[in-house]
Amino acid sequence: MGGTSFISIIAAPGDPGGKFSFKNCVDDVIHAVAYCKKYQDSLKIDTSNMVLFGHSMGGWIALKALQQLPGIKKCFALSAWDIYPYYKLVLTPSQVVALENGRDIASMYFVLNSTVRQMFDPVLKDTVYYDLANDGKALAHKQIVMLDEHTGNKQVADAIRSMNTTYFDYEVWHTDHSFTNKRVSLIHSVIAFLDGPDKTNCCETTQASEAQIRAARASSNEAIAQHDADGIVRDMLADYSIVTGRGQHVQGKDSLRAIWQETFKRMPGVIYTRTPVSIVISSNDSLAWETGYWIAEHSYSKGGNYSAMWRKSGDSWKLASELFVALKN
Repeated sequence: MGGTSFISIIAAPGDPGGKFSFKNCVDDVIHAVAYCKKYQDSLKIDTSNMVLFGHSMGGWIALKALQQLPGIKKCFALSAWDIYPYYKLVLTPSQVVALENGRDIASMYFVLNSTVRQMFDPVLKDTVYYDLANDGKALAHKQIVMLDEHTGNKQVADAIRSMNTTYFDYEVWHTDHSFTNKRVSLIHSVIAFLDGPDKTNCCETTQASEAQIRAARASSNEAIAQHDADGIVRDMLADYSIVTGRGQHVQGKDSLRAIWQETFKRMPGVIYTRTPVSIVISSNDSLAWETGYWIAEHSYSKGGNYSAMWRKSGDSWKLASELFVALKN
């Protein structure tokens, strides 16, 4: 990782007295960075290339602290706990008290010796600050990776991505909150991010390409819903190939069109919806890798996962191949 200095963040007490506070946790990170810079010689660390890493609540803290640290360019937020959606369940002080009195729910928010009310009262008073979806502009010039095990942060990721001018990547992996079965892959992802080249010059092109691919996917979903076989294959290359969820291999755009036409006759109620979770554009903007999940109605399976390769043809992106796996019976 060369001369990268790595600051990992989890929940912290927040003040000398040990009382928890979200904002104080952010201050703790800022103070930790200042400490590293002050004593960098004795600590033998390089503070010119520092990176924040946060997991769960630490992911939220890392993204908030990053906005106040102009010298730090990179942040890896792993399964960040976005506080704002939880606030939306706690709209009034009386509801905070009710939440605190609920034994099962209150135990979910146990942090040191603080109560639910002590945690959420500040959120009630400053809702804008606690909503990460408002932070796109403040994070526009940072290089950020958000990696989750659920799609609950998609709105936040979309908001940050829409304003980012350097580098932003959002992925969802099928694992648990601790990424128990993905530790090796996680290590590789973190190291790749730390060692990755400066991507400040390619972000605008990358975002435009990603937007075009997402639009093409949405158009394809609509064509399936309308049973429009021509619309489904419109954004495919002539030699497109697919492996369906049941393992059937189909070669050629025209062959797939015929299969869709037959499918609609045989299963008039069938609908498939593919939702992209991650789209990675190649460094020369010629290929793209899309991964996501699909759901179905009135079909042999209720859904599963998929991968797709897109190839740029002129100024537009075309589907080259797709692989679907049926996981839900």
